[in-house]
Amino acid sequence: MKMAGTKTPRGNQPPSGSSPENTNQSKQRILLLVGVLILLAVVMLFQQGIAFQRQQWLQTASLEELVRAAEQEPDSIEIARRLGTVALEKGDAVRAAQALERAAQLSPDHEDTWLKWARAAGETRGALAAEAVLTAYLKDHPQSANTHLELALLYAAGEDFARAEKSAQEATRLAPKMVEAWRMWGQAALSARRFPEAIAAFQEACRLAPQDWRPAIGLARSQIEGKQYSNAVTSAEKAVALAPTEPEAHLALGRARFETAQSPTDFDAARQHLKQSLTGNNPVSGPRRLEALRYLGESHVRQSQWQEALPWLEEAARLAPGSVEVQFALVRVYRGVGDTIKAEEALKRQKILDQYQTEIRELSARIAERPQEGELQLRLARLYASFGNFVDAVKIYRAMIARNLSTEIAERELRELSQKYAPNSPKGQLSP
Repeated sequence: MKMAGTKTPRGNQPPSGSSPENTNQSKQRILLLVGVLILLAVVMLFQQGIAFQRQQWLQTASLEELVRAAEQEPDSIEIARRLGTVALEKGDAVRAAQALERAAQLSPDHEDTWLKWARAAGETRGALAAEAVLTAYLKDHPQSANTHLELALLYAAGEDFARAEKSAQEATRLAPKMVEAWRMWGQAALSARRFPEAIAAFQEACRLAPQDWRPAIGLARSQIEGKQYSNAVTSAEKAVALAPTEPEAHLALGRARFETAQSPTDFDAARQHLKQSLTGNNPVSGPRRLEALRYLGESHVRQSQWQEALPWLEEAARLAPGSVEVQFALVRVYRGVGDTIKAEEALKRQKILDQYQTEIRELSARIAERPQEGELQLRLARLYASFGNFVDAVKIYRAMIARNLSTEIAERELRELSQKYAPNSPKGQLSP
């Protein structure tokens, strides 16, 4: 029995505000919150699952399926982008250009979409269309190094090496560690015969990618053209060490060693690499093959080995009948073997070719002054073709087509040249 005035011990009193009703309400709120969180997690997982399945479908969908999906969802960025990518891979450049243009409209800041659109536009409407897409993107995104690099590649394909070099240089400024931009700068400068600039660009590419053989070859070639032969040997040796089965590396080393050869052993070493560039599963071709043949012959000429030089130089002459250098070497070789008749024929051919080279220089100078005049470039391409220099003729025709210069005539003459001199090649095309 509790006495009057006796207090209930504090430990036995219920806490303030924690009646059984309040305790139940708190538990209910907690359970409700947990339930809501679980539901949200389930919804998120479900949405992620749907998104994952959609991405899987996009990666595996056929071109026809993507076309139907784009018709059903015309405002879907991911479908338009994927449709354009797949169409470009399948060679349907028209559909690719349409889809990628739509994707670019829907995502104006997505760089890769614009770059692919430019490529598709170039395939369907020429280099000017591709340039228009790229410059439009750069207007709002001037810091895009990849777009500047793509412009450099476009200009180089059209043999506009001055603008190619400028665009590549801008790409390196924006992305100093972009190896491809440095390589492009080096290649454009080399093609423009700006050897100090080419050497500097390739040296930086080599520094950034010391295990990549391609900048090493570019550096070796720039040093050869810049007459830095000893340095070229070092660079080419590095390229061969990095890519011992790459024909281009052996060609560069063979050429560099030829230029520095002083003894029979040196010439033998040069010839070994030059021959290696002509063998294997992927031998050099086009102008590179001509270079290997010519310098194999020249290496024997330097040693007065006329009989050994003859087959290499005659094959080079068959490959490039318009080469003054090859004809000049053949004059010496025919005289060396005592064939005066062929020596006289080669000498006459050389004099004709000297005049041909003069005409080429004059036309090239006029083209440099008036690069948009298609008639001058047609004359140069025809001059090349008339002397059997199909490689340079094809280059000019293709560059004209890329730049929309006298396109109809250039396409017709390129097709005629291909059908006449390469009837059995794929689509009758000549490959430089």
